[in-house]
Amino acid sequence: MKSLLNSRFIFFMIFLACAASLGYAFYLEYVHHMEPCVLCWVQRALFAGAGIICFIGFIHNPQGVGRRIYAFLGLIFSILGIVAAGRQIWLKFNPDNSGCLPTTIESIFEDNPFFGAILKAFEGTPECGLFQGDVLGIELPYWGIMLFSAITIVLIFQLVRSNPVRMIFN
Repeated sequence: MKSLLNSRFIFFMIFLACAASLGYAFYLEYVHHMEPCVLCWVQRALFAGAGIICFIGFIHNPQGVGRRIYAFLGLIFSILGIVAAGRQIWLKFNPDNSGCLPTTIESIFEDNPFFGAILKAFEGTPECGLFQGDVLGIELPYWGIMLFSAITIVLIFQLVRSNPVRMIFN
């Protein structure tokens, strides 16, 4: 039981979840030739960010304040991931039919300054509301929001816990 509550183990499991998500996304893109939309790219970047932070946390194995810093940084990425996946789900039910929006991540960054492009990417495009594929009958944006939500819950636990072994066995 003690090893499952170790912050190193938790950070590594989050890293594996992010890596598996990215691996599956690239599998769909390159093997099944599914073109990712703008919000898919945003979610990939956020999974990568959370995964990298958690991998560094795994390597560093911090305790106390260090663990909380890594958890907070990862939490920023996971909350933004919930926003991006939620926006994609929202677009499924409220399609934006304006055809003048940029449709690729490259065109967004070519036409806007960096921070403007980031904000524009979070808005999504009309293609973001289309069917993006599914796993076990659940569409990919729903998987994204579920995984980002699970990561958020675990990172909040990492952020607020004191000594979990002492809390459980006392």
